[in-house]
Amino acid sequence: MDRKTIEEKVIELVGVAYRKDISEISADTVLRDLSSRSILLAGLVSLLCEEFNISLSIPEVDACGNVGAIVNLILEKI
Repeated sequence: MDRKTIEEKVIELVGVAYRKDISEISADTVLRDLSSRSILLAGLVSLLCEEFNISLSIPEVDACGNVGAIVNLILEKI
């Protein structure tokens, strides 16, 4: 899977987890700007693990800061 495909899927999953339109989300989007509710981050981590068949922790994803960094993390794990 290439970076562009992963980025598109991550943006889609962020939209689902945070209940946002994907047109509002880009690689530069900071998750904390979308919501500070940790339950939403936990949901996103679950979706990412399931979609990419990898193991991620909430602190790992939280430390990423933005969507682009999450994509980088996923690329490292797959």
